[in-house]
Amino acid sequence: MTALANWQRIETWLRANVPEALDELQGPASAGSFERVVAVVGDLPVEYRELMELHDGVTAPECGLGVFEGFVLYSLDSALRARDVMLEVWRGNAGQFDVDGDMVPDAGVRKCWWHEHWLPIAVSSDDSRTTIFLDLAPAPGGRHGQLVRHVVDVDRLRVVAVSVSAWLERIACALEDGLVAVEREDDTVLLTWPRRQT
Repeated sequence: MTALANWQRIETWLRANVPEALDELQGPASAGSFERVVAVVGDLPVEYRELMELHDGVTAPECGLGVFEGFVLYSLDSALRARDVMLEVWRGNAGQFDVDGDMVPDAGVRKCWWHEHWLPIAVSSDDSRTTIFLDLAPAPGGRHGQLVRHVVDVDRLRVVAVSVSAWLERIACALEDGLVAVEREDDTVLLTWPRRQT
């Protein structure tokens, strides 16, 4: 299924079960935002562009519901800012994270703490140290546009999906299959996702 088809499944479920989550989503990303990101990290996968052409992240990442497996989608501009922060930290340590660390990447992911062609696209709804990045410079055997989880002080880079479309499909299936618990208390909504391997 395409990214758009999978997103439609997610949106249909949200509309029926957690309509307030749809209120968090922003409108389409601007042409200017796309241009800024592409100028810095290179061409974006079509399926990621399609998603951002629908919804440029959420209005307030720090309080999102975590619709994306417990993660909150960055806007393009927020993604670029997050990428620049990570790159500054890495460069500020003169690459020592790579030299001294015991980084263990999954197959197809570069063995480094950060890379200039990694674009964070989502942040954990309850832990700002954990992001999912779009890998636009995979190691041999990897796939351009694969999604990788990065935790600031954990020496493991794990591929969470081979593409944005595959990620959205997994999310849609989990929602439709009743694997995500929805808890309500007063005006608060909590989505609890199945625990994934770390």
